[in-house]
Amino acid sequence: MFGSMTSTFIILAVVFSLPPIKRLPLAWRWVLCIALIYSLNMPLQNLSVTGYITGVIGELSLTSATILFLLIASRLTDPHTGSTTDATTDSITTDSPLIDKRCIPHLAASLGLVALFLYPMALGATEYDPYAFGLQPQFLILATLAYSLSVIILGYFPIALLLSAVLVGYSFSIMESQNFWDYLIDPFLALYGVSCFLMQVYAALRWVFSTRANRAIEKSAPLIWRPQSNKSIPQNVESTATLTSASKRIINTEKVQ
Repeated sequence: MFGSMTSTFIILAVVFSLPPIKRLPLAWRWVLCIALIYSLNMPLQNLSVTGYITGVIGELSLTSATILFLLIASRLTDPHTGSTTDATTDSITTDSPLIDKRCIPHLAASLGLVALFLYPMALGATEYDPYAFGLQPQFLILATLAYSLSVIILGYFPIALLLSAVLVGYSFSIMESQNFWDYLIDPFLALYGVSCFLMQVYAALRWVFSTRANRAIEKSAPLIWRPQSNKSIPQNVESTATLTSASKRIINTEKVQ
């Protein structure tokens, strides 16, 4: 049941991310959504389209399912999504009342960093298997709560709500798996998270190097004129202005004489 639902979310998210679909009026988007849900879950030779998709890719994590649900809901509740001005915006980082463009990449980058250690170690890179912690997830739940508290302090409150939904889903065992890692992360979210993490590292390194370059330029060129501060006007500029004004006075004096 959960696998078919996540497969439906994947197709709906892809369809509603297409620019022609995003330009449709709100009512037509609702009609298209209902028609897709009915057609995707209609049995074809004892198995629906979503069943085939689930058999190929498996179940997504509850985190991914919640993100996709918020994305679809934002397309179906925001009437401004149909304008041509935002039809080319990114499907994951778009601004809407239900999904914050800052929060999803931040959460994905954090999970991507975890995946860089989790999946290689779970596949046998080391003798230690952290995937087993998901079967008795008291430590993972405490770590998730601590992370939620930290993002609330940093101003990423929607991330805390999303992780709360994951914890509630785990408490009700809505997935077939009993491992908490399967509720928190999946390979597709891990790939997206690693890309977000690398982009954030690149942006941080670019900022560091640009800051150092600007400081080096300031130290190597102290006579550059900066109009924001009178103290930074070079002495040679001041002396030139003084000589010019003095020469103008001499010329005016000679004309008067």
